[in-house]
Amino acid sequence: MMDDSGMLSVDFLAGFTIFILALIMVINMVPGIMIGLESQNIDYDAVAYRTGVILVEDPGWPANPPWELKDEYHKDDIHRLGLAVSANTPNVLSRSKINKFFNTSFFTDEDYGQKVIFADMPYAPYAYNIALKVGDESLPPLGDDVPKRSYGYIRRLVKVKEPHSAELDLNKTEHKSKFEKIAPVNSSITNTYISIVLNYTELYDKSISDEYRMDVRMEPVEVTIRNFKENLNDTDVEEVCLNNIRFYKEGVSGEIPFGYDEPDDESYEYKVGGTSRTLDYNSSLIWDLNGEDEIYLKLNPPLPFAYETDTVLMVNMSLKYYYDENRFNLTKEYLGGVIDYTYDTSANSPMNLPTLTDGVLEVCVW
Repeated sequence: MMDDSGMLSVDFLAGFTIFILALIMVINMVPGIMIGLESQNIDYDAVAYRTGVILVEDPGWPANPPWELKDEYHKDDIHRLGLAVSANTPNVLSRSKINKFFNTSFFTDEDYGQKVIFADMPYAPYAYNIALKVGDESLPPLGDDVPKRSYGYIRRLVKVKEPHSAELDLNKTEHKSKFEKIAPVNSSITNTYISIVLNYTELYDKSISDEYRMDVRMEPVEVTIRNFKENLNDTDVEEVCLNNIRFYKEGVSGEIPFGYDEPDDESYEYKVGGTSRTLDYNSSLIWDLNGEDEIYLKLNPPLPFAYETDTVLMVNMSLKYYYDENRFNLTKEYLGGVIDYTYDTSANSPMNLPTLTDGVLEVCVW
């Protein structure tokens, strides 16, 4: 073969091929070799920002039913601790979520680290400080004291959805329309009731935005009735007794099953004159109370049948009025009728609709 023929020997081709294969293998191995030499500097500002976004823009998970309804036996089902009312309301926080989130007797440092800061990521754990101010109220901060330097920080302006409630104050002229009168009768006793009506179809009205909607699947119902004495004719009425409270579903006969005779802090809070009672408490004297004559009832979410959007739930407070037996010729007054728990804003409505309060959330991570 002539020297200038341009032909390559078999030995040269074999050697060149082996060289190329070895080079490819070395290139593939280099990234793995360099892993231990990567920088371990952490961008704490990015971690703080991510944590702030989770808290104010995310409702958390699970979302429906919401994580804040989980008890200690189901805490492991909570994967993320967001405070937003819903995914549609970034920067609008739920008061019930806030109360549960800042409950340090329920959540541990490990819970906060794993469910909101995600400290199981590389180079974890993080130290943190989470503070929230709502109006003039500053909640006790979570975590450690903030160091003087070298930490990430984010500050978010938020709104907090305050709870809805009904307050029937019988010293207010506009609320006295709830009074009813009965003509003279030859009887010394009148049985009546106050019915709190919750129409879920109206409450879940989709035309009302999430931050102003009264969602009893996730939020409590509070009813206060006060000042009986000043508005009853004490020359006729000798005593007023509250017998019990019962739940009814429209279209279903009889009361619905419930733990009426047992205290249940997770389901309800019921006080007569400031004293805690069960819903089955009989003849709780209102008229002769030494303190404030007030009935307070708080039903914690979710309410019975709350996920049946076409249900009407009625909560009946049974009352018994005792009159002076010698004064039958007088028209007698008693409190009775219906409290519609709805979006009514008229003058005689006892409703307090949800409101938004300014707040500031601060997150520090280091």
